[in-house]
Amino acid sequence: MRYLLSAGSDLRSCNTRGEYPLTLAARYGRNDTVKLLLQSCCAVKCEEIMTSTLRATILAGQVETTALLLTSGAAVNGGENEKPIHVASRMGHKEIISVLLQYGACVTSRNESGNTALHLASEAGT
Repeated sequence: MRYLLSAGSDLRSCNTRGEYPLTLAARYGRNDTVKLLLQSCCAVKCEEIMTSTLRATILAGQVETTALLLTSGAAVNGGENEKPIHVASRMGHKEIISVLLQYGACVTSRNESGNTALHLASEAGT
């Protein structure tokens, strides 16, 4: 990876599924790779990449990687319609909900259907 990065690989390129290199590393909990990519993309850090990566990480249930991304500046209340707290609540990821709350997730925010995290957690049974 270091060689590819030093050779000019584009950290903002996404594949046909809209996944960035950072997204893939985070989804699979490759925290050393996530750290390397975050260091390498300081100059090109993009809110869209961080938001989609945080969402994929939460969907995959990666607790430590979620905390790593939040520590690195991912917006805990980012996203247009569905916030990270909504995703974690809908998926029933209790530990991730706890991490998001520690970083200041807004429990009163509503998704496009008008649901709060509590609505979604109730539906998921968590």
